[in-house]
Amino acid sequence: MTDELPSQETTDAARHVTSVTPEELASVDLNKPIGGSRAFSTRELGNLFRQAALAAEKEGSAIEGLVYGLLQSLCDMHFKPGDRAEPFGPLFVLPDGRRSIIPSDIPGPLNEALAGCIGSLSHPVLRARIADIVWLNNRKLATCGLEAIGAYCASVEDLRAGNLERRSETGDLTDYDVIKRLRRACQIAILTGGRTGLPLPLQLAVRTAREDAFERKYLHGFLQSSDLDLDFSISPSADVAKQAEDLFDGLPSLKDTHSALALLERASRAFRDARDSENEMRLTIKAAECCVSRADTLTHAPMLESHWLTRAIAGYGHVRAKKERRNELRKRLIDVQARTLDEFTPISHSTNIGDIIKGVEEKVSGKSLASAFFSFILASRSPSPADLIANALDAIKGAPLSSLFSTSVLDQGGKVKLQVPGRSGADPAEQDAGLRFKIVQHESIRRSLLTASAIRPARAIINAEHGITTELLLPLLQESPFVPPGYEQVFAQGFARWFGGDAISATSILVPQLENSLRYILINAGEDVTTMKSDGTQEDRSITSLFEAMREQIVGVLGEEIAYEIENLFLLRGGPGVRHAIAHGQFSAGRFFSDDAEYACWFLLHLCFLPLLQQWTTVEANLVSA
Repeated sequence: MTDELPSQETTDAARHVTSVTPEELASVDLNKPIGGSRAFSTRELGNLFRQAALAAEKEGSAIEGLVYGLLQSLCDMHFKPGDRAEPFGPLFVLPDGRRSIIPSDIPGPLNEALAGCIGSLSHPVLRARIADIVWLNNRKLATCGLEAIGAYCASVEDLRAGNLERRSETGDLTDYDVIKRLRRACQIAILTGGRTGLPLPLQLAVRTAREDAFERKYLHGFLQSSDLDLDFSISPSADVAKQAEDLFDGLPSLKDTHSALALLERASRAFRDARDSENEMRLTIKAAECCVSRADTLTHAPMLESHWLTRAIAGYGHVRAKKERRNELRKRLIDVQARTLDEFTPISHSTNIGDIIKGVEEKVSGKSLASAFFSFILASRSPSPADLIANALDAIKGAPLSSLFSTSVLDQGGKVKLQVPGRSGADPAEQDAGLRFKIVQHESIRRSLLTASAIRPARAIINAEHGITTELLLPLLQESPFVPPGYEQVFAQGFARWFGGDAISATSILVPQLENSLRYILINAGEDVTTMKSDGTQEDRSITSLFEAMREQIVGVLGEEIAYEIENLFLLRGGPGVRHAIAHGQFSAGRFFSDDAEYACWFLLHLCFLPLLQQWTTVEANLVSA
């Protein structure tokens, strides 16, 4: 992989956009392929247009084929209203930088032509998608924004009335895709008419979704719809708070800790919006005790127990009246940390993953999100240092001349960043350095093969089939003992960007989090991760300092294999040095799309979820496909 910026050459789908003229668009019946369709999913409409495009090409109707191919591409865009700056992303991004289309690929004249077609579109789902994209490309076309709002509301109402349907959904109004469309409609309404100008039908649709979820006691749906309601100040905050607390009080147990905490957070947030500090503080205490209850169920897993006790103590940190309870929990945490050091088994999993590596695409395609994630997390494991050393020594024996002389490693600017000594006449320390460099070279090959054959294609499949978003990942990351409290949103956004193909944003967000997460797991193991400076002040150890002074403790928690791989991938000067290169602004645009960067993001996902594999039933309960 070079450091050149990947080509933005468009795919066949994008060429449909650039080749369709306004006249050709106007000459084709856009409703014909989806006439009579009751599909609520834009992906289903996209499939109908794809079939129509293929049929038209076989019949020699080239223009129809191009137009229907265009509409398929528009329907297949990745819809992510959580990202206000770019609510539509490419369906896929290839390693060489090629991708499917995004709204900005549409030329101005074609965008104007699509605007002229909106009124003739009979299907509300298609009308909403086209109107939204047209308005996004040209904010001056305010009527298109209003059309999009109306069509989004109409599609939700048609679903409620039974005029539209989903293949495998329960049919309630709190489906994640419904909330995404209503959220997008609210965003457009604010930008076109201001916060006080939300249309009444839109406000009614949001309230109905929330009330529907509350009546059904559908927790995920209520959390989604109440979050939307509060974000846009649609209903009285006190109403939302009461419903959230009622649902929490009605929980049969706190087994689903994420839902319990999320309900308390919604109620607390609503009371905060209503400036009711007394009730807000009361719910803060409830949330802290919820974390303690979760810790009580994990006494067999000290690292996870420590994670939840830390969350509880952090929650009580804002409640002055509960100082004694906070101190009590701190004493318990110290005891748990002692058990962590004595009893903790380094993160690992006994599953035989050889067959997963060979057929990871088969393992994730067409599977539930929980099943696909499980296989994806286990796409590889950190190799044994002993095996790496043995393989490197075999390579040296097989080509002894290549290791006799020193090797210079250059940086991007052509400067020598590392001098690797040859083995001829070298002392043992220098021989070890040369051996480690050989290992790093072999590891680079392994990562490239694994990334190309498994990680990158599996990531694209999972995102295409499930639409990974920040909201989808948050409950999982809350469970992970690798993610410090308060950083779940950071990890979730980074991983969502990575699944969506935004390598620059994802790598920039995720890689710097490694250092803080290492400190967090060491703290939960009872270790002091600070250093005392000469002026008497304390500061947190950097990742380099952690490995220099506390490598034994890191190995005690993560295991030698993972610790060794962290060094090889993120830290060693002779390797890719991903962490240092990111931290010092030495990651060029091309390197963000390299195999090393791709693998680094997967490896961090691997570290986040590896400790949860034995608790996967809890993960499955929280992992709801979009």
